[in-house]
Parts: sequence; structure tokens; C-alpha cells
Amino acid sequence: MSDKSEKEQLEAKLEEMLDEKHKGLAKILAQKIIIDEYSAEMQLRIVEMKNLDLYLQNVLQDAELRRQTYYSNQKSRKLEKVGDDLKYEKRKLKEIEDGKLDIKKRNPEANQKLMYFVDKVEKNKKGKILDHSLPQYRRAVSLFTGLVGDKPVHEYKLSDFEEYQSLFLRVPLDYQKIASGNPLKAIEVNDNLPDGQKYDTYKWKTFKGKHASSIRVVFDYIKKHKILEYNPMSDFKLEEPVYDYTATRRKPKRSFKNEELVKIFNVPLFHSCLNSVNWMTPGNYPIRDFKFWGILIGLFTGARSSEIGQLLIMDVVNYNNIPHFHIVDQYTYEDVLDYDLNISEEELDEINKRTKNKKSVRLVPVHNELIKMGFLDYLEKRKSECQSHSEQLFPDWYADKYGRHSTLMAERFSYLLDKSGIKTQAISFHSFRHTFKDAMRRADLPYGVQRKFMGHSLNDVNEEYGIDKLQKKHSEEINNISYDTLDFSHLYVK
Repeated sequence: MSDKSEKEQLEAKLEEMLDEKHKGLAKILAQKIIIDEYSAEMQLRIVEMKNLDLYLQNVLQDAELRRQTYYSNQKSRKLEKVGDDLKYEKRKLKEIEDGKLDIKKRNPEANQKLMYFVDKVEKNKKGKILDHSLPQYRRAVSLFTGLVGDKPVHEYKLSDFEEYQSLFLRVPLDYQKIASGNPLKAIEVNDNLPDGQKYDTYKWKTFKGKHASSIRVVFDYIKKHKILEYNPMSDFKLEEPVYDYTATRRKPKRSFKNEELVKIFNVPLFHSCLNSVNWMTPGNYPIRDFKFWGILIGLFTGARSSEIGQLLIMDVVNYNNIPHFHIVDQYTYEDVLDYDLNISEEELDEINKRTKNKKSVRLVPVHNELIKMGFLDYLEKRKSECQSHSEQLFPDWYADKYGRHSTLMAERFSYLLDKSGIKTQAISFHSFRHTFKDAMRRADLPYGVQRKFMGHSLNDVNEEYGIDKLQKKHSEEINNISYDTLDFSHLYVK
């Protein structure tokens, strides 16, 4: 009996084990089925994605084809219109040369000189371009008429523009001073100078980007308003010359030597002069005008003379609890909040200054030497004198007729160098910029800080500033800059 009972127990246990095995196999089979179904679904998805990708590629190709067709048609229409205009203008020019065009039907304004239309162009352009761009038309027209003659606009021909292009790159930048504004005379003077002593001349990109384009704008206006039925500039083509006129230019400006710095800051202007007019004559008059501060700011900031001359009272801002020069062309409302500027919206909208480029907009800390010499006292004095902080920091530093603030300082500083006996073509006010750069290197300022203070592109050193901002430690590093051969202690405010 017991044997039978044991046998039954074994059989029951065996059946139980088989059931467990079957259950495990069933689970594995079920999982395999699920995996197979998922794999099939994924394969289907892959096929669908490939089809979608193919569809998108076809859509993009179709869109690109449509875009190219559209622009090709637009270009063809433009070229066709330009061709028609050229044919018309050539016909009119031939009629003039053959004497067939009835002069009596000509617009009376066609007898006006080119400068007459600059005023009209400026009024027409107001509101469309920045005010500081407007004087460019006058400069361009003045130089153009100086090279090819100032005559009624209907007398200009294609040959005039070709001559203009051939002469332009030989015109010295300082032709106004060299030959009293006569560019042809200035070319003659410069051509007679030996190589290495020639004056800097205009560059091709200046001709193409500013002067020729400005002249074209004026003639386009003349044609558009039917003063002439043709544009004498229509057939004129810009052709970059093969000859490099820069090859015989003077060497670029360099830094000041130590002995030159000593002579510059040993003149009466930085001690005591006779009066505000005779500032290079020794006397008992301590002067604190734009020349005094402008030259010192150039030494301790490396700023361009045009940047210093345009400074407003509000351009000296408190940043990181340190006074900074804010070199900027236009203010934003965020600037007003960031620097707690005391200025109305109307005044803000009227501010329109120039900088060389976008990177030139920057903050440069006020060096302790300037503070010791009383610069902040001068600032407070200007604030008390003016109703608005949007007025100039240096009111006697006026712009020239073209709106440039660099001219006046260039003339005064050139006079200082001449009287000091160190004037050469290798140095000018811009040499302070190179001198400041050398001083930063000597002081071992981080490369990124140097680039930031100079208003140069940061390239790959943005990490040093966080989000392109000066940190307090960077602002404080300005005071590591020093000039061992110079002693300004006699100028400190007691």
C-alpha cells in the first residue's frame, strides 16, 4: 500500500514539474510572438520613414527648383529692363552727340551744378538713412568735381567717370591740407615725393563702397526726377586697378617712443601755459580743455580721437561700481536702465553718433591717474553747467563740416608734435592707440581683456567674460597699466 502511495506521489510530482516546464515554454513562446510582432511593426515603421524621407526630399527638390525658376525669371526681367534702359540712354546720348536732341526741351535744372542736387538727395533720404551718412554725398561730389570739373550736370559723359576712377586712387587722404582742397594739385605734389615719403592715398574699397556709389545715387536721383532723360553713369563699370597704389605709401603709424612721450607731456599744456589760445607758451594758466583731457584719455584708454570727441556727459557710466567710458553710437532703452541714465526718451532718440564698427562699442574703465588729475571733478562741473546729460563732454571739441570729430584734434596734436620737435609721418594721435596696446601687454593683462578694451573682436576668448560682459576684476586691471617714464603727480588735485 505504501509502495503504491509513493508511486502516486512521484507521478503527481512529475506531472507538476511538466506543467511548470510547459508554462515556462508557453511564456517564452508568448514573448517570442510579441517580439516578432514588434519587429514586424518596426520594419513597417522603417519602411514608412524611408518613404517619408523620400517624399520630403522630393518636396525640397521641388521647392528649390521653384525658387531657382522664380529668381531666374526675376533676374531675366531685371536684365531685360536694364538692357532696355541702356538702349534708351545710349540712343539719347547719341542724339546729344549728333546734335539731334532739342536743347530747348531740356529741364532747366539740367544746367545746375552737381552739388545743387546733393541738398535734394539729402532731403529725399532723410528718415531713410542715418543722418551721419548724409555728409558722404557732399564729400564724394566735392572730390568728383575737383577731379573732372564742376560743370552743369548735362555736360557729364562716360569719359568723365572713367577719368574719375583712374585719378581717385592717386588722391592723398589729406588733399584738403596738402593743396587747399585741390585734389589734382595734391596728386601732383604726392607724385613728386620719393617712395616711402608719399602721403596715404584713397583705397579701392573706399572708391567702390562710398564715393562711386554716392555719385551714382545723385545721378540716379537726377534721372528719376526727369532732370535728365538719361544717366551718363549707366555705362560706367567699376574696374579694380592692377597697380597697387598702396605699395609706395608711408609706413603705418607706430607707438610713441618713451622719449617722445616725455616731450609730449612736458609741453606747457600739461603744466601751465600763457592762456587758452597760447597753450604751447609757458605761463601761469592751468588749462583743462578738450586738448588736455583728450590727449590724456587717449593715453589711458587707447580710444580713437573721433570716439573721445563724440563723448557725451552721459557716456561716463558707473559699471561694477567703477566709472567707465561708454563708447557707443546709439543708446538703447536697456542701456538707460542698466546705467541709470538721466535722460528722456526724446533726448535718447536724438542721439546719433558714429563708431568704426559694431565691435567698437565698448566699456573702458577710467584709469586712476585720470581720477587723481580731477577728471571726475570736471565731469561733475559739466553736469552742473548743462540742462541735459546728452550734451557733449567737451563742448569746445567741435566737428568739421563733414561731421567728423577727429579733424580738430588731429590739427591741434600735429601742432603740438611740431612745436615739440618730434613731428614725423610715423606718429599721430592714433599712435596713442598702439602705445596703450603695448602698455597692456607690459602689464600682462589677459588677452581677452586687451581685445575688449581696444574694441576688437573677441574671437575664441568669450569664456573670459561670461556673456560678453566685463567683470569687476577685469575693470580693475586697467590700473595695472603704467608709463614708467611719465610722472603726472604735478597734475593731481590737491
